Amino acid sequence: MYFRAMCSNAMSQAQPTNDADAPTETTSAAETNDTGRDVDEMLAKATDTLENVAEDLGGLEANDVSDAESESLADLRNTLRDVEKAAENARKDAVEEELSNRVEPGEKIAGLSFIETEKWSVPDEEAVVEMMRDAGRMPETVMEVDAGALEEVAKETEGVSTEPLGTYSYTYFR
Repeated sequence: MYFRAMCSNAMSQAQPTNDADAPTETTSAAETNDTGRDVDEMLAKATDTLENVAEDLGGLEANDVSDAESESLADLRNTLRDVEKAAENARKDAVEEELSNRVEPGEKIAGLSFIETEKWSVPDEEAVVEMMRDAGRMPETVMEVDAGALEEVAKETEGVSTEPLGTYSYTYFR
């Protein structure tokens, strides 16, 4: 909330609030540069604030919160999760989106590399299976078993069992 309030406050100061405040065709280059500087200053302040928060959180250890009430810990956990989601969304949807319009693949900016990569995909699985069989190879050697799909088939089909599947357990908070 602090970051949003800080950004909203800075943005409201940097951008027109109504048509009367909007730049006209006579807006000077200096005024336009001032607005750009205002946005850059706002982003610099936000970056400093986030770096301080990250530093504080990075030093947080279990013994620092051992005396806290369980509900307070749960509230902190939920807030941290909200911050994590908001930060990821802002990074992907705003910052990286804009950077991808400005930086070419292979270029670096401020220690950040913009990388383009390719991965293989299989748009026609039947063609791959046929190709493997034609070559005298077992198609199963290049296929994966989807445990969830097998479980669904086992529910619907007699003679198919989940017996070959293993299980594992894990814990998480939601």
